[in-house]
Amino acid sequence: SRPEWLLVPAAMGLAVLLEEILFRSLLIGGLSATVPLPVLIVGFAAIFGLMHSPQGALGVFMTGLMGLWLSLLFVWSGGLLLPLTAHYIINLLQLFKAQDKQAWLDSY
Repeated sequence: SRPEWLLVPAAMGLAVLLEEILFRSLLIGGLSATVPLPVLIVGFAAIFGLMHSPQGALGVFMTGLMGLWLSLLFVWSGGLLLPLTAHYIINLLQLFKAQDKQAWLDSY
C-alpha cells in the first residue's frame, strides 16, 4: 500500500545505516590497525554475503560482491557517506524492481 511505501524506505535506511556502521566503520575501520586491509575487506565481504543466505546462492554471491565494493568505497573515500549512500540507493532500486515483479505476479 502507499503508506507502507513511505515506511519501508525509512526502515531500510536504518538497516543500511546499521550495516554500514558495523561492517565498514567498526570492523574494517576499527581493525585496520592490526589486520591487513585486504584480509578485512575480503573477509567481511564474504560474511556480509553469507548474512544474506535466505536470498539463495546468487543472493549471497551478489551481496558479497556488493560488500566488497562498499568496503572499497569506504577505504577510498575515508568515510561512511559514500558507501552508505550507495548501499541505500541499491536497496531502494531493489524495492522498485520487486514492486514491478509483484505487480506482474498479481496480474496472473
